Amino acid sequence: WLQNVVAILDLAQKYGIRVDAGILLGNVPLKKNFFSFYYGQRMLIKSPQLLRYYLENVVAPLIDRIAHHPALWAIDVLGEADGLLTEHKGHINEQDIRYVVSESVQFIKRRAPHIPLTASTGYWKHVEPRSILKLLGGLGLDFYDVHLYNQSGDIEKCSEWKKLGRPVLLGEFGLRGPETREQQNIVAKNFVHNAKRCGFMGALAWVANPGKSPNPEQDRYQNLYSGDGTFKYEFRRVFQQE
Repeated sequence: WLQNVVAILDLAQKYGIRVDAGILLGNVPLKKNFFSFYYGQRMLIKSPQLLRYYLENVVAPLIDRIAHHPALWAIDVLGEADGLLTEHKGHINEQDIRYVVSESVQFIKRRAPHIPLTASTGYWKHVEPRSILKLLGGLGLDFYDVHLYNQSGDIEKCSEWKKLGRPVLLGEFGLRGPETREQQNIVAKNFVHNAKRCGFMGALAWVANPGKSPNPEQDRYQNLYSGDGTFKYEFRRVFQQE
């Protein structure tokens, strides 16, 4: 599997793409074919011994192999961390999440202090600066990665986002559900504009091309490229204007 990761990074380098790699996911639902992943995830989060084993035997070889790859930009130590509170309600709490993030950050920083580290939030609910600080504040992250979806592209509490003490990346954004292309254009433009207004370090669209996405109808309105491989006119206008 390490060879596959390196191959992906090599391909990214070829096309001038920087990669924000993830080592754990917090947004795994209890669905068919996910049972072992779902319960294995819970065991990993709840057991300091299993977490230590995972860090030493999975994460350490990965970091040693890719730490200095030119295409590696950052590492997300726990993707959509707040998803654990939803999908494992009553079993995983905020302190569990903070422990996993803190241990992961310290472990990676000891091996590769130059790699920027983050943990993302925004799993099927509204994310606010206060909730991010409560869940992830003071854990040594280099920046916060937030995922925002709504029907307007508005980012509320702009002044509070500027006071988090760390840069903020809008790591996903878009419409909450399918709409017309014109509405897509308006919302995308608003998100990018408001991310700049609120001092975010950048804004990344949800997906470049949906391909074999499990949510093709939703992704069809949020991807950057049309089915024929051309850059969408709507998004081209957004980036040219912003």
